[in-house]
Amino acid sequence: MEPEELKHLRKTERHLDTWLYRYCKAGDAVPYVQKKLDLTRWGIHALENRPDVSGEVPSASGLPYYASEDHKITKFALPLLPDYNLEMVATASSSGTANAAYIYNYVSKWADIQDPKAVEYSEKETEQYRELQAQHELPNEVQDLMRAYCSAQTLQRFDDAKKAYFSSKSGIVTRRDVATAIRNTLDGIKGDLFEKVRTPIEQKATWPKIYQRLAKGVKDREILTKNDAVRVLLYKNLTDVLKDREHGSATDLDNLWTQTLDFMYTVLNLLKPVS
Repeated sequence: MEPEELKHLRKTERHLDTWLYRYCKAGDAVPYVQKKLDLTRWGIHALENRPDVSGEVPSASGLPYYASEDHKITKFALPLLPDYNLEMVATASSSGTANAAYIYNYVSKWADIQDPKAVEYSEKETEQYRELQAQHELPNEVQDLMRAYCSAQTLQRFDDAKKAYFSSKSGIVTRRDVATAIRNTLDGIKGDLFEKVRTPIEQKATWPKIYQRLAKGVKDREILTKNDAVRVLLYKNLTDVLKDREHGSATDLDNLWTQTLDFMYTVLNLLKPVS
């Protein structure tokens, strides 16, 4: 019997597959729709500009019938696409990232099982996930989102963290350097966001307070609140690296960087615009 989580994922997959298939079909219809729109607009223009003159005019008795039939056929053949709320689309994107991040964390832990098959499975799947992040240009997306909320100093911190992570692969910087740079980035984001919502008497910045005041809507706030457990665990694992405490997959730098990108994207994508 298939696990419940896989059933839900397969339903989501079918929904998105169907959406893309219908989108592609709608795209194929665009030339016909444009041609028909051009003809319709010409007809409106021609009939609106009939001259007020005397004399014998051709019979117009068939005009209402043909116009009415054309309207009926158009509505039947070309039902209107939904008026998509792009904020909700962004929410769905963050929800998808949060879900994938949870699965990634689960899959990465298989490497801690001392079994060659488990290690091979974990390494293969986590590497494919990181390739997807690169394919989706997630670091650039995160940076673009940060520009709407963060100071130049915090943006520089993110750039420093990115450089530290990639430099660690060749041994140029230490694991502690990477963990410090990531922590500094997260703290910078928290500070910048808090400055946008704090009252004059408030001093302490907290992520839950930021979620409460900056979430775009109820569903966004729910995702942020549930996802906060990811942030807590991420901070703990970064602290373990800083204190030279090794915990297998939990303190693997590839995993920490991947989870950091997912967390930042999920959070920043769910916040309402602020001045």
